[in-house]
Amino acid sequence: MDFSVSDHQKLIRDTVRQFMETEVGPLVKELERKEKFPLDLLKKLGEMGCCGMLTPEEWGGAGMDTVSYVLMLEEVARVYTAMSTALGVTNSAVQAPLDQFGTPAQKEKYLRRLASGERAQDAILPLTAGAAANIS
Repeated sequence: MDFSVSDHQKLIRDTVRQFMETEVGPLVKELERKEKFPLDLLKKLGEMGCCGMLTPEEWGGAGMDTVSYVLMLEEVARVYTAMSTALGVTNSAVQAPLDQFGTPAQKEKYLRRLASGERAQDAILPLTAGAAANIS
């Protein structure tokens, strides 16, 4: 069995690494101090395809393989664990079951917007009063 990483997977890893180190890394201490979550940066990762990596392209996702997904999560977690958790939740816990078991109407209404990152906050906000107060 070949466990080597493909050139495409390396490109994904390196692109996410660069984004996290340059765009997110310098902000992490301040975000954690203020207990804020940078929704704008999560949406940028969505534009890069990270919010819907496992979701098929027909529903707005990147349609990637599991190794690419894990490489992305590793690079995000290396810099900001809270963001990797958010990405893991939206990709695996929300979109995967919706893709597998949702009706076409549900997929059209929810999956496309989650996969693009447009509504990524819908998958990560706790269902408590005032939860959105710490999302910037």
